[in-house]
Amino acid sequence: MIRRAGAGALVAGCVLAVFAGVAAPAAAQVPLDAFFPLLTRRPVIEHEIEMRTVHENRHDRRATTASLGIEWPILPRWGVALSLPLVFSDPRATPSTAGAGDIELESQLILFASADRRALVTAGLALTLPTGSEHRGLGGETVIEPFAAVGLVAADLLIVSDVGYIMTLAGPRRDQRRIHAGLTVGRPTGRYLIPLLAFTAASTLESADDRHAGRRGGFELYVAPGVNVQIAPRATLGLGVQLPLTRARVADYALFATIDWEL
Repeated sequence: MIRRAGAGALVAGCVLAVFAGVAAPAAAQVPLDAFFPLLTRRPVIEHEIEMRTVHENRHDRRATTASLGIEWPILPRWGVALSLPLVFSDPRATPSTAGAGDIELESQLILFASADRRALVTAGLALTLPTGSEHRGLGGETVIEPFAAVGLVAADLLIVSDVGYIMTLAGPRRDQRRIHAGLTVGRPTGRYLIPLLAFTAASTLESADDRHAGRRGGFELYVAPGVNVQIAPRATLGLGVQLPLTRARVADYALFATIDWEL
């Protein structure tokens, strides 16, 4: 269990690193495509391979998802992505399970790009296919999500924001509707290091269970300090932890680790 004092110190340290800076001088002219915000969609289209691991601690189970993602531009302003997950689920009341999760497909289009690409606006559509086993708790959902993302380089700050509307068409959470938004700010503190701080918000607008009970989902707010570390000329390691700020929450905490290779 992550103690509140430790979590508060982690968030405070990341805030200082991002907004006040650390001993190393901020790197100048860092492009948006060198920033990997962990939780917020990047408004960047490029050749990329990503390995991502997410560990969640929920009230009813612990789950770890390891996924391999491939992004490929079809045209300079249009790209597609594919994510293949493996899920390890450890429910508190039933035996653990492991296996393939739900495949995710995504298409993204650049709507606006400044001449120097220090400002980007994209829109896209994500589709989740029910390739995981619903009975084993590994997925089994059909989900569609339209989304938009914005990126901006302001002085030495890297800013990325996104918003999406999630519609679950089939599976354990059939008919659920959720809206989410995120904002991530990073500040390069040298040639290889970018501390970052993310805020994400979400709310369940509608689901079959909520309609029968006559209620709506609560407002969820999370904070996620993290860091990007360039470990090779075209490879970036990302580490972060997501912590809830409201009583309504999906998980008590989530840990993230990513490695991104630009091809």
